Amino acid sequence: MILSGTLGDGSIGLMAIKAHGGVAITQDPAEAAFEGMPRSAIRDARPDHVLPVAEIAPLLIRLASEPRTGRGASAMPNDLEQELDVIRHDLADQAANRRQGGPALYACPECGGALWQLGEDRLVQFRCHVGHTYSPEHLLVQKSEELEAALWACVRALTEKATLTRQLAARARGTGNEETASQIEEQAELDDRHIRIIRESLLEAIPNPTTQLIEIQRLLESAGDRPSPPPAPQGPGGGEGSNP
Repeated sequence: MILSGTLGDGSIGLMAIKAHGGVAITQDPAEAAFEGMPRSAIRDARPDHVLPVAEIAPLLIRLASEPRTGRGASAMPNDLEQELDVIRHDLADQAANRRQGGPALYACPECGGALWQLGEDRLVQFRCHVGHTYSPEHLLVQKSEELEAALWACVRALTEKATLTRQLAARARGTGNEETASQIEEQAELDDRHIRIIRESLLEAIPNPTTQLIEIQRLLESAGDRPSPPPAPQGPGGGEGSNP
């Protein structure tokens, strides 16, 4: 459901809901305080209902009591499936090393820009439009380190969130609302569980990037493909970048 607002926020989400058989509702732009968002939704997502706010609540009540079968647009799932096929095809081409001379599906670890895959066979390299350059081996190390850093950031954020949640529970308990405090603490315990899962992955399941690279190179050499030592990552000016 899209209500008053500016820009096109929500239109893509509304399309996704329709693609999965949901019902899309948009406020009538004529009565919206800001008509940009509902007009964008009407243009791009083709909602099932365009109504004044006063008529939306009765519609929701009626829809909630009806069976789901038959609702939503019939053509949207095919459109979504075609889009997903394009993504799956590109991922498969990248995994099979079939994107030489074109954009790769990776982001530059240094600046976040798009990477191009250049060269062929043993001379493959990835380069962004700024100029950061990586061999496949060093890009793998950088991606592994990027993943580890992101997971540790998740642990930090969850720890802070759980602590703040417990602080709110303590405030509720301080006002004598024990039941509310207990319910709030349940949310902190859920965060604790997610922290444990990520920590276990970091400490047990995710391999050390350098160790993983050494193992991959050993396997390539044992198979008869002896790649030359990968060059150090290059910065935009051709010198060494800040990558380790």
